[in-house]
Amino acid sequence: MSILAMTANAAKVGANKAQVTTVKWSKPEVRQVKVNVDASFYADSCTGAIGAVIRDVKGDFIAASTNYIPHVASAMVAEALAMKEGIGLAHRMGCSRVVAESDSLEVIQACNGEQRWWNEASAIFADCVDAAINLDSISFTHCPRESNEVAHSLARFCFDAKSDCTWVDEPPSFLLQPLLDDVTIL
Repeated sequence: MSILAMTANAAKVGANKAQVTTVKWSKPEVRQVKVNVDASFYADSCTGAIGAVIRDVKGDFIAASTNYIPHVASAMVAEALAMKEGIGLAHRMGCSRVVAESDSLEVIQACNGEQRWWNEASAIFADCVDAAINLDSISFTHCPRESNEVAHSLARFCFDAKSDCTWVDEPPSFLLQPLLDDVTIL
C-alpha cells in the first residue's frame, strides 16, 4: 500500500470518529433552585430507593433526602415517588421557584401533562402536580443520566443502607465528589 493510500485511509478514519461530549449538571436561573431526583428499582425483590437533592444557582448544596421503599411495584412507581419526594423536600426547605429534573422522560412527560399514564404510577403523578401548587413556580425538565449523578448516588446509597435520611446545609461525605464534579464544569 502506498503512502498516499495510507494517508487517505487515515484521514477517513479520523473523519469518522464520533465527537465525545460530556453532559453534566446545569445550574438553574437566578432566584431558582434545582431539584434532581432519581430512583433505584430491583425487580427481583420489588424493592427500591429514591434520592432527591436541591442546589442553588452556584451549585451549592441546600438539602437532600433518601427513602428506602421495601415494596414497590415498578421502576415507574419508584421514579414517580422520587419526583414527589423532591417536590416535597423543596417545599419543606422553603424553596418557591423550582426546576425539577429527572432522567426518567416518562415522569417528566406525566408531570408536564404531555402524556397520560394509566398505570400503577398515575396517582403518584397526580400527587406531584398537586404538590407543585404549593410552590410559586415549577418546571419539570428531563436530563440525561450523566447529569443526574448526585441524585443517583443518593438512591444507590439509600438502597445499600436501607434507611431514610435527610441532610440540610451539609452534604454527606459520599456526595462531596459528585457535587464537586458538577460545579467544576460550570
